[in-house]
Amino acid sequence: MTRLPTETWLIRPRPDLGSYELNLLCAVCGDTPVEDHHIFRRSLDPGLRECWWVELPDGAVVPHRVGLCGGHHRPVTENQAQLVLEADKTYVYVDVVDVVHVPIQVGPLPPTKGKKCSKCKGAGVEPPAPEKKVLEPTRAKTVKSIRVPKDSVEGEVGGEDGWSILTDLIEQYRVKISPEMGWKPDVPDYYVLVAALVQALEA
Repeated sequence: MTRLPTETWLIRPRPDLGSYELNLLCAVCGDTPVEDHHIFRRSLDPGLRECWWVELPDGAVVPHRVGLCGGHHRPVTENQAQLVLEADKTYVYVDVVDVVHVPIQVGPLPPTKGKKCSKCKGAGVEPPAPEKKVLEPTRAKTVKSIRVPKDSVEGEVGGEDGWSILTDLIEQYRVKISPEMGWKPDVPDYYVLVAALVQALEA
């Protein structure tokens, strides 16, 4: 059942006002042939079945028909989306599942192609749900520390910055052995150190 675009049920059909040319492309995605959608639920008043305009309690008259493609029409009729009438008397297509708000043009002026719906990308048909990836369990990890000398003073000769030396050697060996091992440039230091030690033991 179509959700009401307003908080009030007190709307009045205006059959005395003429029809307008229904948009030929979907007012939401702008790319697909359309179906005639009655914005206000027709069960509210028999006159809503044929009229093109309705009058609100404040006297404002707003359009009541809009062209939607099947992919955007069906969610509206199944309560997965709705057309909401904003305070400025413009409509917004609200996908209540994906929380997508798309301003649309309704009424006698030809609707312009607007923002693409993130759900159908303008195709007018909802794509199948993507298969859920089964992720492998994350391996348990631990952090160990290593003592290195740090007696160098910036700008002075002598002393040793053990950490800088160690990381530089690891990086040099990473660059050297990565093509052979088929590693990515960001392979963790652990694997570089293990490979270097294994190679040293086998030498």
